[in-house]
Amino acid sequence: MAGENLQTLALNAVRLAERLGAGEAEAFLDRAKVVSVSIENGQLVKAKTLWETGLGLRVSLKGRIGFAYLSMPTSERLEEAVGKAIKLAKVSQPLEGWKGFPSKKPHPKPSGILHGEVASASVEEAARLAGEMLEAALKLDGRVIASDGGVSLTFEERFVVNSLGVEAGEEATWASCF
Repeated sequence: MAGENLQTLALNAVRLAERLGAGEAEAFLDRAKVVSVSIENGQLVKAKTLWETGLGLRVSLKGRIGFAYLSMPTSERLEEAVGKAIKLAKVSQPLEGWKGFPSKKPHPKPSGILHGEVASASVEEAARLAGEMLEAALKLDGRVIASDGGVSLTFEERFVVNSLGVEAGEEATWASCF
């Protein structure tokens, strides 16, 4: 998925589902970069950067819903997911009261959920923060034992699109120290 645009991949999944017979389709794509450092027995022991990406696809066939999920999705694997979702929808019971996927309408845009320093954080930055945290805990009281802890800095991109014109995406960050 490296280099592939989330919005384009999600739109392609929905269009493919429609071409293969889905009445309606909806794709949710999520990509996260997690930079983390672990503390064990008072020492920094593990530092890593991990990219996680997933695509969830729902299709509707006359009120019957099918779902498929791809880890590390690519354009080449979309047909596999769409086929599974349609196959599941065909054997599912119709949902009572199903009114379809949401239609396009204005939605609020969240603010203040993206912090540039967290989004671009490196393993070295996470290690520096973990080291400062460890040092502060040990200086606080001589009885402190830093047996376990860590720092995790996450940047996430999400995008949802459906066959009724919904297209929304956002970028967000969060950090945890423990």
